[in-house]
Amino acid sequence: MPASAKVNSQVVLYVSPRGRDANGGTRAAPLATVARALRLARRLKGKGEQQRPVRIVLAGGRYELRRPMVIGPGDSGVMRGPNGYENAGNHVHGRYVTLEAAPGSRPVLCGGRVLKGFRPVTLPNGVRAWALHIPSVKRGKWSFRQLWVNGERRFRPTLPRKPRSPGHQFRIEALPDTDMSKPPWQAPSLKFQYASGDIAATLRNISDVEFVAMHFWIATRRKLAHIDAAKRIVTLDAPTRLRLTDDYNTLGAPYYLENVFEALEEPGQWYLDRPAGTLYYIPMKGETPGNVEVIAPVLGELLRIEGEHEDIPKDDPRNARNQERPLAAGTPVDSVKCIGLTFAHTQWQAEEAEQRATPQSAVHVPGAVNLTHARDCHFIDCTIEHAGTYGVELNAGCMDVSFSHCAVRDLGAGGIKVWHTCQRIDIADCRIYDGGHLFHTGCGVLIGRASGCRVIHNHIHDFDYTGISVGWTWGYAQADCFGNIIEFNHVHDIGRGMLSDMGGIYTLGNQVGTRIGGNCFHDIQARGYGGWGIYTDEGSTHILIENNLTYRTKHPGFHQHYGRQNLVRNNIFALAAEAHLARSVIEPHDSFTMVNNIFYNATEKVLAGKWESIGAVMDGNLYWNPAKGHALDFAGKSFRGWQRMGADRRGGVADPLFRNPQKGDYRLKPGSPALRRGFVPLDLSAIGPRAGGRRAAKTRLD
Repeated sequence: MPASAKVNSQVVLYVSPRGRDANGGTRAAPLATVARALRLARRLKGKGEQQRPVRIVLAGGRYELRRPMVIGPGDSGVMRGPNGYENAGNHVHGRYVTLEAAPGSRPVLCGGRVLKGFRPVTLPNGVRAWALHIPSVKRGKWSFRQLWVNGERRFRPTLPRKPRSPGHQFRIEALPDTDMSKPPWQAPSLKFQYASGDIAATLRNISDVEFVAMHFWIATRRKLAHIDAAKRIVTLDAPTRLRLTDDYNTLGAPYYLENVFEALEEPGQWYLDRPAGTLYYIPMKGETPGNVEVIAPVLGELLRIEGEHEDIPKDDPRNARNQERPLAAGTPVDSVKCIGLTFAHTQWQAEEAEQRATPQSAVHVPGAVNLTHARDCHFIDCTIEHAGTYGVELNAGCMDVSFSHCAVRDLGAGGIKVWHTCQRIDIADCRIYDGGHLFHTGCGVLIGRASGCRVIHNHIHDFDYTGISVGWTWGYAQADCFGNIIEFNHVHDIGRGMLSDMGGIYTLGNQVGTRIGGNCFHDIQARGYGGWGIYTDEGSTHILIENNLTYRTKHPGFHQHYGRQNLVRNNIFALAAEAHLARSVIEPHDSFTMVNNIFYNATEKVLAGKWESIGAVMDGNLYWNPAKGHALDFAGKSFRGWQRMGADRRGGVADPLFRNPQKGDYRLKPGSPALRRGFVPLDLSAIGPRAGGRRAAKTRLD
């Protein structure tokens, strides 16, 4: 072993984009790839109790990966906690295998390919553009649906223009093959009729034109198969999962077409003509072929940390991504850290049928970084960006894994997915944002049937669906989702008017010990129904919801579909457009206990949904209508009538005296009537990521 590769009983290997894998891995003679460094580390680190910590130090620059990096059990460090994995959260006794950025550098592990050689052309519509012939595309060996220029995502042309702006989509006129008498989930659509003038009779490469419809809580994505211009009927390449209506009514769903060559006319747009093997791009102002870096994705994932686990046959129903898989059996990957690395540029390489699945939360979409049966593994100050999928996916058997001070952004779907059987996963002090570019239903953070997870002090924003989703069991059955802590997160600009039935945070099923506290949810905008701040959906049970702030929501700041034994206390629900509070189902038991909350909304309607009886414990809550003062309607009753029903005996109608609610300042002025009723002022200064990062994390963990 080279003398410089052993420092204080550690194995230290250096990697650089300018290195050579034939080198020894020293600072003076670095390796070229992480894969080679891992192979060399296996030989040098020792075994068992004699194993030394390993540091693989990456110089700055871009590492273009030909295949995903794979870290297996043979690359593990040694966990040394006195109580095994129960103490892994201390991170002080392990001998880690660490992949880290060199001081002051930012290495990028890239799954894309740089494109060069553009030439000027004039499009049929007279617009000047660039063109690049790509032989592998023409041969059918490569295709891509994303493109980045100088680090920014560029978009394919759409009809109509700017379809992400609410109200700017087309609207389906009729559904000639859909049985409207059946429930939406039993009435798939294969054809639709479009309005006159919306779609041209002929489109270039029609089978590459993608149809995207916003309906219910999903965004259906299909390709066009045929256009009957005389009848204005489009036939899709496969039936939809749900009926193509705008939610539960009979109005046709809003939709747009993506990847339309005839709409290629604005700077920053691009189009890949697959049959011809030609990429067209309309440059932005100031861009020239010599001053741009154009990257298209090749790989589906960048890093796979994968322990040995049960081999489930591909055709086994349990192998579906939206089904629970058994706890992985075999040898896990132990004690790995990634510090200061950037993972960038991926696309999902699944079959078209799998990409068309469109279930809730885009749960079928994998991650650019994937972990399975991984334990005591940690990502610190890392960035996952420019992905065509979720940023991160944690699968069966992951335990004591953390993401701290990371950025997860520019995503085809959602941010971080923690799936069934995972335990004790920490997502802390991260910024997770700018998702849903391909799969609109991706969540900022998605937790399935997992337990003991903490989502704390994160900044989550700009998603078309839910900010944080916890649970994956419908109804009251026992569920392996418990003890999850969702605290001090700043979640905003969620929904963006694209989808319905969503919220700042969304829960499902029986969740003993789950706590939602100290969060701020605001600017939640649904397309149709259900832009809620806190949304406890089917069977949500045993959840503590306290000290949260919600404001500027399309629908009430709190909505419970059905559930029981949820405690909702000391929250502020403000500036909802529709009503103050919502519940969908009255059951024989109390739906929830709601005490010492403040409702501050410029609408007379307090209660939305079902309120023929109270069906809940309601007391000590303060209500106010800043537009009309005491003018409030409690399901057709005055506040006194509401009290006579047995609700809010200690409650009241009065101005809570916020400092400046229109500008998001919900601190209480002295003398607030809420204080007299026992309301405890919220500490909003604790919300969002805390100071720290690479240096602080290394000091804490090493």
